[in-house]
Amino acid sequence: MISFVIYGPTFEATDALFDEIKHLQNVKYIQYPIKSRFFYFFSRVHMNRLKWLPGWKIWRSIYIGQEYAGDCYIYGNPWIYFMYKSGYVQRIKDNNPSSYHVAYLTDINSARKLPLEDMKKVYDRMFIFDKNFAKEHGLDYYPLVYSKKEGFDTGNDIISDVVFIGQSKGRTQKLIKIYERLSSIGMSCDFWIIDDVGAEKSRQGLHFVNKPMDPHESIEHLIKSKVVLELKSHGVDALSDRVIKAVVYNKNIITDNKKIVDFDFYNTQKMHIFDDIDGITKSILDNYDEKYCYNNDYSPIKFLEKIEGMIPK
Repeated sequence: MISFVIYGPTFEATDALFDEIKHLQNVKYIQYPIKSRFFYFFSRVHMNRLKWLPGWKIWRSIYIGQEYAGDCYIYGNPWIYFMYKSGYVQRIKDNNPSSYHVAYLTDINSARKLPLEDMKKVYDRMFIFDKNFAKEHGLDYYPLVYSKKEGFDTGNDIISDVVFIGQSKGRTQKLIKIYERLSSIGMSCDFWIIDDVGAEKSRQGLHFVNKPMDPHESIEHLIKSKVVLELKSHGVDALSDRVIKAVVYNKNIITDNKKIVDFDFYNTQKMHIFDDIDGITKSILDNYDEKYCYNNDYSPIKFLEKIEGMIPK
């Protein structure tokens, strides 16, 4: 059995995507491979600034705690860059030439800032969830993984027609217009937008908050809605994990992102593309009982199985 050491993402919502594999017998999952949270604060500063400051290898020895032995190492954000730049990955490869090292990029914006060509010389595989970005930069494509949360009531306890939970990323005014359009045609919303515009601007079904919602709570909101709203953000047209979650929990989708037609589970009955906000109608609720025929396709367990098949015997 292949043993995996995974340095997971520090962003809580992304970290939750890997829940299914955290306690597997052959997996050692470490979200903070540093000696203390105090050092983690400084590691964030240096990961952002050591592009021009000296001393990467010194900081590696200061920050990184126990080194774990494994057959395959998988790195999430922000460890992908830090472990490469500090020489940590190369050191493991030098000590254990048969070890296999995989970077799994879950953020397009951060990926654009990385020295991908140099990093490909160190990592055995680099995956990203966007097909076009993967093709353009010579990376491997793999969709966002997702660990389905069990124990939720998926019955008739619907509290809204359309849900959106996420960062503003310059979309606040568009989200407000969509909220107003949906409200005007008698549809209920459950929008939670991370934007420092002031909580006093919130109203029924439209909430402005200053920090991410707990991943468990966000799934509860999604399950209790019929439609998931997916919007492009400035400079990024990759589909977010909202689309993955909608498929996993069999929710309809409304989006302005035409790239969804290339999505593996694209379904004209359950996915509605709009160009004009005023053209949105209640038809987005149609065919709610249709199924995507999802069969744990995005489980991180299958991601590990794919990687295992790539490791030279």
